[in-house]
Amino acid sequence: MRNLFPTLACLTLLSSCYTVPEQTDFTLDLNRDYKEAADCAWLTFRTKADWSRDDLDSMKRVEFSFGNSTSTAGRIDIVSTGTGQSRILSHMPRAVWGKEFWSRQFKPIFEACG
Repeated sequence: MRNLFPTLACLTLLSSCYTVPEQTDFTLDLNRDYKEAADCAWLTFRTKADWSRDDLDSMKRVEFSFGNSTSTAGRIDIVSTGTGQSRILSHMPRAVWGKEFWSRQFKPIFEACG
């Protein structure tokens, strides 16, 4: 029983650490300003648990982050690609429910905002 406690403590620490994937699970180009697209999508994302928003105006970018106060598991970047143009770059973790689990949920939100 004494050996079980350190193992449980390590598992608890490891389960609270996330890494945002570098590879995108979906990319979408919109004929809409990045800030307008982000504002539109945020109306839906703000109703979901564990999402936060960072406006990086000098970089013409908005980031939606998924995670908790300790770490971030995924991120969706809304980036300006020109006047009235933007690109959505989703960096969500691979889900046990399938490769397209996140894109099936979030891509339609951004498509409706395009």
